[in-house]
Amino acid sequence: MPETPAGMVDDLTATILSNAQGETPVDTRTRRESAPMPHVGDVILGRYRVVAWAGLGSASIVFRGEHIEMHNAVAIKIVNRIDFPQRHVAVGHLRNEAMILGRLQHAHLAKLWDFSESTQFPCVVTDFIDGITLRHLIQMDGRVEQRQAVRAALHVTDVLATLEKAGIVHRDIKPDNVVLSVDGTAKLIDFGLAIMLGRENPDAHGERLTAQRVGTVAYLAPEQARQSGTVDHRADFYSLGATLYHAVTGKLPFSGNNAAQVILRHLEDDPIPPGAIVPNLSDSVSDLILRMMAKRPGDRFSCARELQENIRGVQDSLARF
Repeated sequence: MPETPAGMVDDLTATILSNAQGETPVDTRTRRESAPMPHVGDVILGRYRVVAWAGLGSASIVFRGEHIEMHNAVAIKIVNRIDFPQRHVAVGHLRNEAMILGRLQHAHLAKLWDFSESTQFPCVVTDFIDGITLRHLIQMDGRVEQRQAVRAALHVTDVLATLEKAGIVHRDIKPDNVVLSVDGTAKLIDFGLAIMLGRENPDAHGERLTAQRVGTVAYLAPEQARQSGTVDHRADFYSLGATLYHAVTGKLPFSGNNAAQVILRHLEDDPIPPGAIVPNLSDSVSDLILRMMAKRPGDRFSCARELQENIRGVQDSLARF
């Protein structure tokens, strides 16, 4: 993997430290205490102490924790029974994430520490990533500097190469699930919707039907919108392309009044070229994104290694930009 250009890590570190004090930003949405929830100081699974509330998702709530004996910082993701009452589905997502992460080891992934669904608070415990999400960076700055965004995409693609070898499709790549750490690396998180090709297990996903659409509409590959259970690694390329589009332009590739309209646009419309939105954007970046977001999977990159090579080529061109 190419070295990070001098100064770029410093810029990102400064951004993270100035806006988040070196920690993952705390979610500012109001917590509703209509269901039992852990509190700071509580001990989970007998060995992880809750330190702070870190974030809120639709099916889970994430706390920053600490291993009581080892003093390692961990992320404790538990079922969100307040906003997601279908407990068996949420537990299925956690179970699936633990199963997938247990098979993987990669520098751009959070390591799995623990999983339990038999306790008061079903949870997955992983490494805590000190940084900010790509979505948070987009919200702060309007859009992300193209070299920084392309570097993050390369790190995610490195993970996708490992997933491809293991026959795993993430199915929910989006700015919320790309965390930029203070050392300049990007990490891919949240494997609750991931599948192993040829081994879809409805029980692992909370009895979800394989034909049901899953994923985040704004970044959804056309074939995933049609039938989520039959996609391959090229659907992740599309979602990463849509994520990169959002990062460098500050705009979603498609918008609409509702989810159905957005899905229809993914199926039928070509996105406005990123270079037409950001005049000083490199043609190589714009062309890369458009190929990643081709409607037909066969018109995208054939494998993660091919995508990596092209992203590195774009990096080389940006160094001369």
